[in-house]
Formats: sequence, structure tokens, C-alpha cells
Amino acid sequence: MEKFDVVVIGGGPGGLDSGFRLVKAGKKVCIINDKKERLGGVCLNAGCMPTKSYLKAASVYRSAKKADIYGLSVSAEKVDLAKVKESVASGIAKLRMGIGMMSENSGAKFIFGKGEFQSANEILVKKADGTTEVIYGDKIVVATGSVSRELSFAPFDGEVIMNSDMMLENEKLPEKLLIIGGGAIGCEFATVYNTFGSEVKIVEALEQLIPNDDSDASAMLKERFEAQGIEVATGVVVEDIEKVGGKALVQFKGADKKEEYDMILVSIGRKANLESLNLDKAGVEIENGAVKVNEYLQSTNENIYAAGDSIGGYMFAHSAAYEGEVVATNIVTGNTLELDERAVPRVVFSNPEMASTGVIKAGNGVKELYVPGLMKGRPITDKTEIGLMKLFVSKENIVVGGVLVGESSTEIIHELVMAVQNKLTVLQLKQTMHAHPTYAEPIPHLAMSGL
Repeated sequence: MEKFDVVVIGGGPGGLDSGFRLVKAGKKVCIINDKKERLGGVCLNAGCMPTKSYLKAASVYRSAKKADIYGLSVSAEKVDLAKVKESVASGIAKLRMGIGMMSENSGAKFIFGKGEFQSANEILVKKADGTTEVIYGDKIVVATGSVSRELSFAPFDGEVIMNSDMMLENEKLPEKLLIIGGGAIGCEFATVYNTFGSEVKIVEALEQLIPNDDSDASAMLKERFEAQGIEVATGVVVEDIEKVGGKALVQFKGADKKEEYDMILVSIGRKANLESLNLDKAGVEIENGAVKVNEYLQSTNENIYAAGDSIGGYMFAHSAAYEGEVVATNIVTGNTLELDERAVPRVVFSNPEMASTGVIKAGNGVKELYVPGLMKGRPITDKTEIGLMKLFVSKENIVVGGVLVGESSTEIIHELVMAVQNKLTVLQLKQTMHAHPTYAEPIPHLAMSGL
């Protein structure tokens, strides 16, 4: 049995970041991942990277269709989804190649197969060729990612009832698409399919799109979606789905009759991928469907840590990578770095984009700074829509949060992330020179309103 200082289960952002950093710290590391071609995890292979490629294609198509407002004449043919998928795949192949080369040169040992605990320190790896291997780790990191949640009465079939992974493999543009769930995934796919020509409806059981985020920002997103022809229904629950003749008949709670759709995307969230790990054999407790961890990301077994979607909470690639760094630091130094989630960037790459960070609710000593229509210079020159920008500040005038809607929001948010993380004041933001004309330049003007 080969022994390692650290065994990492999972080759996504959390697993790779922790593993690579541990190697640099002088540790003997083994990283287990189900398949070599799936290194990079959900984000690279079936999440944030391919969806951004689809969204870019949608953006180009949208620009082509409205080229006349810029005095240009451009022909926008009907979308061939199979060709778009082929283009997306070529980009993902390059990224996979990069991850593969990085992994080969990392100094970590890689074993490809399904890992599960045999004891607190022993991991059994079941390989694709049917063979098995048992390895030992003084410390173990669980970073096994997540899977899509499904409706109990409507399991995924890959044809009519889809999850986000399946949508990325889809080559058929549905005439009518229902999206169940108004979170980031649902809103991004709504943008793609609406742009490409599908009739799209989003239903969300809670009272707003992007639940738990700023209500004004959500309202603007809903308004813009509806102006684009996307039907948005909040506070709506799906009670039943019946498949008939290759279509889906959907019963909404309280509705008199069922509605027919060609395809349904179920985007009601994701859950930690823990089922086959046998965590009980290692004395690791699960809480609310995720690995229970302390502020150092240490599980109920002091020698086992966890990062990324495995611990629930923010299921973002960037938060997983950060958590991997926290885990690596604490394994090396003996728990000296606490998890700090004050300034996690929360981004939605829809049209329009939406982004937020930190505290986004006034009250308890926090005030909201908001000047409607402030973001109008660059949008007018670019002929894009005027967005929304808010800051949230403490009674000491320290920036504690912010929210954006509009062009480049997913890029601009990092200035507010930096402000929150480093406890900058509104005066410091106001005194920071911004280039003109840019989408970020309203920030100091908004900050000035708080002085």
C-alpha cells in the first residue's frame, strides 16, 4: 500500500488548488479523480466554462441581429445548435489540455477512478478497467463536487427533462422551453435559448429571480427578461410533469390546465456529491447534505478536510479554489487560517449581467447608497441599456457590499470585492480615479453620495 502525506479526492478547482499548493509546500500528494478527461471538475467540463462559451455565442448573435442600430448591415442566419456546440467543444478541449499539462507537471501523483473510504486513512480506488488500489493518507481532502438536484416526480431523461449537463450536450433547439428554477443557471440558459429563438418561460418557487439577492436588482433582471420575450413567473410551483409523445405536460399549482413544452430544464440547485464515499467509515459527519466542517474546513475527523461543493454553501468554482487554498494552508500550518466569505463575488452571466458581493441589505447599521440612472454614460455610447449600481456601507462608512446589473457587471464587481475584502471607505472609493468613459466610472460618484 502506497502512503502519502495527503490524499485528495476530487480533481476540480478545490481539489487541484489544494493538491498543487500542498506539493509546493513539500508534501507527498495523491489526487484521485474519476476520469483523466474530467480533470477540472464540473466547472470546466459541464458548468461555468462551456456555459460562458454558449453565452458568448448568444451575445455575438444578438449583436448581429441588431447591427442596424450601429449603421451596419449584417446577416444573422438561423442558429444551428450543433455547430455552436462544436465551437464550444473546441474551446473546452484546449482548456482540458492546459489542465492536463499542469497536472502532469505538478509533482502530484494522479490515480483515475472512484475513491471511497475503507477506514479513516485508507482510500479504495475503483478504476475503469475493473482493477482496484488501496492507498493511505495521513491527511485526506474531500473535494468531490456536486450533482444536479432533480424533481422526485420527474427524473432526468436527457431528451425532454434535462439538467444543465444535458443541456450542454443538446443539439436540438426547442420551440418551447420551460426552465424550472430562477437561479444563476436558469437565468443563463434562459438568455442563451431566448437569443437563439426558443420561446422561454422561467418559473421560480420563491418570490424573485436570483433568490436571496437584492430585490431591486432582481426586479430589473425580470423586467429586462420580459422585454426580451422571456416569460417570468415567480411564486409558482410545479406539481407534476407528464411526458406524452415526446413532449412534457406541466401542471402548475393552482392552474386550471396543463401547459405543453418541448423541453424542460430543471435548475433547482445542486447537491454535494458524497453518496459513494462511505464517509461514515472515516467518522465524517454530514450536515444538511454536505460535509460538516469548522472554520478551518476541518471535518469531524481532525485528519480529514473538505472544500468546494462538498461543504455546501457557495457552489462556485472561485470559492472552491479559495477553499482549497484554505485547506492546504491549514494542513501545512496546523489550522491558522479561518474561512473568510465576507467578499465572495456572486455573478450571473445573463443578459443583462448581474453581480453582487458582501452584505446587500440595509439595516442593523448598514445603509444603502443608490442613485437611479447613474450608469448612463457608456451605455448611451454603446447603445446598451442603463443598469443599476448600489453600495452598502457601515455606520463608519466602510464598504460592506455592493450589487450591479448591466453590461460588464461580472467584471466591475471585483472592484467592490476588493473594497469589501480590504475594508475600504466610501471616501477611498470616491478618491480613486476611474477612466472615462467606462462602465465602472459611476463608482466614485455613487460613493460620493454617501459622504
